[in-house]
Amino acid sequence: MEPLYGRRTYTDYYHHANGVMDEEPENKAPVQEEKYLEKIRLGWNSGLANYSRHGPMLMQFYQYTRLPIFLRYPSSKLRTTENRRISVSCRMGTYYKRETVSYQRRQIRSLLPEYVQSKKLRRGAYFSELRKSHAVLSPFGLGEITLKDFEVFLTGGLLLKPDMGHLETWPNFYRDRETMLTFRWDLNDLDQVIGFVEAEKNQTEHIAREGQTHYLQYVTSGTAAILFHNHFSKMISD
Repeated sequence: MEPLYGRRTYTDYYHHANGVMDEEPENKAPVQEEKYLEKIRLGWNSGLANYSRHGPMLMQFYQYTRLPIFLRYPSSKLRTTENRRISVSCRMGTYYKRETVSYQRRQIRSLLPEYVQSKKLRRGAYFSELRKSHAVLSPFGLGEITLKDFEVFLTGGLLLKPDMGHLETWPNFYRDRETMLTFRWDLNDLDQVIGFVEAEKNQTEHIAREGQTHYLQYVTSGTAAILFHNHFSKMISD
């Protein structure tokens, strides 16, 4: 019921806290009357798809052929205990049309140049790097949830993201120090979080394992369909 600069909670934050401006601000009128809030229902996030190395190709094949053979669940046999010689990885683009969206990524790049390389990789090389990384930074993009989040879960790394406490989503893959690690939006604790990752490999490996297990439970397990059915049924009945 309040206007947000850039239509996003975090773009509004960087605008007011750091004076970040968009050349063409994106605006949307907020809900005008409280009675309309009861119409809102929590759906599901974009994690329920195939984000494996070949997932996008299979989904594209299905789009053009409509053959069910291409509708496959992602699989992950990669354990979180695999040899991971890269401590922290952060492959990311930093250019978006709106400065308030780009801002967080550019700040992270300036703070952690030894971890961040903006050079794009082919998908095979990118997944190879994910499999070798103990932890992977996944900043916000056009939304808080990004496809990299699910790629990290599948490849068994520890997901590092800005604080997700403001967001309610289903499934809730984002439980700080349980399934992933978070840092502040002002990035003041990012060094400490990176230090914790490097110093506490056993503990952070446990968090990565919980994150992967929790993600696969909702995507590939024998109960995944039941979990979705129950959530969808409750959404309708409410």
